[in-house]
Amino acid sequence: MGGEAPLGPLARRRRLAGRYRQVAEVLGRYGFGLLLEELGLERFRPGFRRREERVLQSRGARLRQALEELGPTFIKLGQFLSTRPDLVPPDILDELQRLQDQVPPVPFQVLEPALRDALGGRPLDQVFRSLDPEPLASASIAQVHAGVLHDGAEVAIKIQRPQVQQLIATDLELLTALAHLAAGRLHLPFDPVALVDALAHGVRQELDYLREGRTIERFQANFQGWAWVHFPRVYWAWSSRQVLVMERLRGWRITDLEALDRAGIDRRLLARRGAQLFMKMVLVDGFFHGDPHPGNLYVEPGNRLAVMDFGIVGRIDEETIEGVVSLLQALVDRRPQQAVQALDALGALDAQTDQAALRRDLGELIDTHWGRTLAEVSVGETVAELLRLIHRHRIHLPSELFLLAKVLVGVEGLGRQLDPSFNVVEVAAPFVRRLMTRRLAPSRVGRRVWEDLSHTAALWGRLPQELAGLATQARQGRLRLQVDPRGLDAHARRIERAVRELGVSVVFAATLLALVFSLWVAPGPHLAGVPLLTWFLLALLAFLGALLFISLFRR
Repeated sequence: MGGEAPLGPLARRRRLAGRYRQVAEVLGRYGFGLLLEELGLERFRPGFRRREERVLQSRGARLRQALEELGPTFIKLGQFLSTRPDLVPPDILDELQRLQDQVPPVPFQVLEPALRDALGGRPLDQVFRSLDPEPLASASIAQVHAGVLHDGAEVAIKIQRPQVQQLIATDLELLTALAHLAAGRLHLPFDPVALVDALAHGVRQELDYLREGRTIERFQANFQGWAWVHFPRVYWAWSSRQVLVMERLRGWRITDLEALDRAGIDRRLLARRGAQLFMKMVLVDGFFHGDPHPGNLYVEPGNRLAVMDFGIVGRIDEETIEGVVSLLQALVDRRPQQAVQALDALGALDAQTDQAALRRDLGELIDTHWGRTLAEVSVGETVAELLRLIHRHRIHLPSELFLLAKVLVGVEGLGRQLDPSFNVVEVAAPFVRRLMTRRLAPSRVGRRVWEDLSHTAALWGRLPQELAGLATQARQGRLRLQVDPRGLDAHARRIERAVRELGVSVVFAATLLALVFSLWVAPGPHLAGVPLLTWFLLALLAFLGALLFISLFRR
């Protein structure tokens, strides 16, 4: 399997220096001179003067245009930031969500070497009966061309642009260096190095088309038996890390309402099916398409949905989903304190979070929507309000949750385009009920109790060693305590809850052991052939088990 030849150290340094100059030039031209000075990049722009820039547009519009001009890596950076309202102000967020990744196509001859490489060196006409040199789509990373195999199968061929991997590698190295500079020079409410690391991980995965092919097949497996969903077939024999040959999907764009009506498509049914598709992805599979915009969804005859472009996917575990459901349930039940606790359980709060102010703002959000019917509730508006609240309070949720929020808003928007009466909450309700049923299943509850008991046993096993270590530090004068009064009440509540659960768990375990012992020894009087002590221990065990169950459920 072929690929781009790696650059030597000298060539890599020259390329990196040249890219620094390009970035400095573009940022300066769009009015970000102050940022250049703060990062020490003004030296890469000869004759730079901060006051020479004439700024006529908003900072969000200027940033979006600068990222588009800088190419694929910076476009991906903007798209990544567009899913992080906890980090980006609303005015910039709105502009980043408008980022376009459309560039003029390159001649097909430029892409041929990569395609031949994927074919194992075979001439193109041995595999394809025909190839269209005009692209179906053109973006900064790849172009898609139509072709026909010798068996008559129509295919879409996604071919990575030449040198794009070297460009992205250079840009990621540059962004990593800038992130370290920003961490040392700017006072940011987040870790820029960790952010760039997450971006780099996602971009490298997106560049691997074999991974994208495996993603398609995973979706096919998850939706086996769903006759109205169509994922493209992958032709593995002709695919590589830089080339993906797939079944070509045909149909009508999901937003072409006139064409859908002429074809006799049931738009109301289509809206519900689209929502069901994504609810299953999220609430059942924990693996969802991360970019369901209209260009990636087509409609086939018979009200079938055809899905394409699987470069961006989201993953969410069951515990996080349950946490989100608990948060939404607290909002529906008008319980702002429980909503704060749900956010805390999701790991979103820290010592700097003003929980009283957060609880007040959540209460105001609840009051805004109180009394409205499901048909009157807009998920998009509600999510937008939640995201503004999240940014105001610097709440740091897992990035996958922000991607999920973006997907849900997109699904609702598409649904209401197809059917103005569409309500995504009504579609989601059965999936949420099944999720809650699974959560309360005896096997799940039993597993949670067992996991807590195991954790408790391990904690008690480590306790003597931990205490000995603390005692040693105290004797040597190395023990230091640092207390931040902000958020102390919240920490105290968490400690109190943990201690309470620990105590109940220990007594539960001890009672269980005593119960087993009583059955062997059988002291004292009996009732129905069973020692009275055993009956008492059984009752105590049931009571303690109920306490544990309530505690776990409330968590």
